[in-house]
Amino acid sequence: MQRIEADIFQAVIINYDTIRKGFNIPLLMNGLFLVLCQRGFIKGTANHETLHCQKGELFVIIPSTIFVLHAASEDFIAKVLYVPEKHMPDIAISTQDIDLESVFKFNVLALDSQLKEDLEHLHTVFLHQLEQPMTIYRRKLMLALINSYIFIILGNVNKGSGEKNLSSKEKITRSFFILLMNKYREERNLDYYATQLFISTKYLSKVIKDVTKFSAQDWINRTVLIEAKRLLVNTNLDVMQIAERLGYSSPSTFSRFFKKSTGTTPVEFRKQHPV
Repeated sequence: MQRIEADIFQAVIINYDTIRKGFNIPLLMNGLFLVLCQRGFIKGTANHETLHCQKGELFVIIPSTIFVLHAASEDFIAKVLYVPEKHMPDIAISTQDIDLESVFKFNVLALDSQLKEDLEHLHTVFLHQLEQPMTIYRRKLMLALINSYIFIILGNVNKGSGEKNLSSKEKITRSFFILLMNKYREERNLDYYATQLFISTKYLSKVIKDVTKFSAQDWINRTVLIEAKRLLVNTNLDVMQIAERLGYSSPSTFSRFFKKSTGTTPVEFRKQHPV
């Protein structure tokens, strides 16, 4: 499986010629992709859920998504913003700010003319700023623009759209993620989530793996880690306070988890990501 990632922010325009050689090739998308379709259509799957985006619509690919592009019209054009995974902790929004249930309910977001114009304007500003030297202030501007883009998207998710027919495994997966976003600070034991969903731990593990290709425990650890990184970079909380906020019994327990996951200690990570 190919990995799609980069170390820098990007604002690009893609078309049919850009993507046609990648049809039916599974890609592991490492980073956040915000794709605004300007012309034509694109069809694919994101973590095995069908995705069909056409002119005037937008879709979001979150880090560690398995994306497979199946088809696109020859007139397809889209504007794409990319945020490297290493910068995800720097984004001001935290996991609890995201209405995950709504996000999971749509494959694409239909845009009215004003919303489309606003997002296109942000993309243009982002692109122009990337043409300048990347100073510490311009980096902060990049993050501010991305935050604005994301909040516009989250603020306009169509909550009135009907939920598509889901398989039993997809319903369990969706319920697991909703529960996870509410409880990851207090509960990291998979038995808790299985009990709340009235299924066995073994079956929950199988379902999540089947649907997402990642284990349920991986998703728990990833969610905790993203929030830990955000708190280290964007707050002045010390390691003990962060450990308490994430429900760890001691700073040493939290530090062991963090180092095992990242290869570095929380203190070292904070030094590597100065504000």
